[in-house]
Amino acid sequence: MLVNHFKTALRQIFKHKGYALINLSGLVVGLASCILILMWVADELNMDRFHTKADRIYQVWRNMYQADGSVSTTPGIPQPLEEVLRTTYPEVEDVTGVSWEMEFLFRLDENASYERGRYASPGFFQVFSFPLIAGDAGTALTEIHSVAISERLAKNFLARIGQVRLLAS
Repeated sequence: MLVNHFKTALRQIFKHKGYALINLSGLVVGLASCILILMWVADELNMDRFHTKADRIYQVWRNMYQADGSVSTTPGIPQPLEEVLRTTYPEVEDVTGVSWEMEFLFRLDENASYERGRYASPGFFQVFSFPLIAGDAGTALTEIHSVAISERLAKNFLARIGQVRLLAS
């Protein structure tokens, strides 16, 4: 009986090729869209789950109302909000500020390179548990001119000029 259904379906497909193509392309587009949406949702749900405090980390966003009546939502918040959150809300354990990504000039002697990075407040490593190859997370970023760089930047920039040897990770 199942063979008869397949034969009938194939006859209808060959008889009405245009409708079959439309139906098949709709099915393919629908399935592909579903798979892509599911992959995006899974990626968003797994983002930054390696941090030890991942279940307690939240990001503050703000709505900016424009003159034309539109609303722009952005993660960029005023820096004084850190202190307001710390003092006004006792349930907030720690607060850290992170800027948007921008280019910075790294220079050592005659060697210079523009690299992308962010500003972060001193409490960054108390909130996020990024692994450090060298240094102490408790004292990192406490000085005004201190910097934390990735292993990739250290290998590409510092090791290239022969000034620094990396510790084995």
